[in-house]
Amino acid sequence: MTDYLLKQSKRDDIEQIIQWIKTKEELFSWGGPKMRWPIELDSFCDDIKLNELQSYSLFEQGLLVGFGQFYQRLNHAHLGRIIVNPDYRGKGYGKVLIEKLCQASKQQLQLNSNSLFVLNDNTAAKSLYAKLGFRKKAYPEPIPIPNCVFMIKN
Repeated sequence: MTDYLLKQSKRDDIEQIIQWIKTKEELFSWGGPKMRWPIELDSFCDDIKLNELQSYSLFEQGLLVGFGQFYQRLNHAHLGRIIVNPDYRGKGYGKVLIEKLCQASKQQLQLNSNSLFVLNDNTAAKSLYAKLGFRKKAYPEPIPIPNCVFMIKN
């Protein structure tokens, strides 16, 4: 059995994660409309609110394979900025990352459900979230990103 470790992200982790994002479009899809391009470490850390939000890195045998954040939104433990190292996509790391983020966020925030946003055309992520029990739900206000879906898991 493989040992996975979810731990609070450090700047060294962020330096690696930056390398996973190759285009302005990828940055927007992953981080939202307030992310600055080109990517620079200091502005990136500010844009993702590294020191304000719960930010976690997933490691397998010392290798950084994923990243995600969470915070409280509409009484849900809301997951955001979820990314898996491109070299390891399609190998089950996304599932492990989401499960560990859900567990940690519910425990730390003392909430009973998780939520997230996903772009409609990100079919791989939408499929994974559905398999993990997330269901599409109407969002109570306009979503600032076009073509975006709100999902909840109780």
